[in-house]
Amino acid sequence: GGKVRLKVKPCNRHLLVEENNKEETQEESRFVLPDDYVKKDPFTVVKVLDFADDCEKIKKKSILAVVPTNMIETIAVNGSTYKIVQENYVNLLIG
Repeated sequence: GGKVRLKVKPCNRHLLVEENNKEETQEESRFVLPDDYVKKDPFTVVKVLDFADDCEKIKKKSILAVVPTNMIETIAVNGSTYKIVQENYVNLLIG
């Protein structure tokens, strides 16, 4: 048996999201960087998986939103990880 994925529901004007940049392209690096160096974009496109009942602007699942990368919080529960962001950090909606 695989891990049982818990049913989670965001609360307090949070969104449950997944990062939408799975198909990152590997650009040729012209510089030598430390192995642990990771370039973080200041903004990340996320897909809204679910939203808290008290959200004011986000009322649909599966839409794309642009949020500050450093405002995405990762929560690990029972072997699964969930990414959340507060609704008021959404900068753009796409689609």
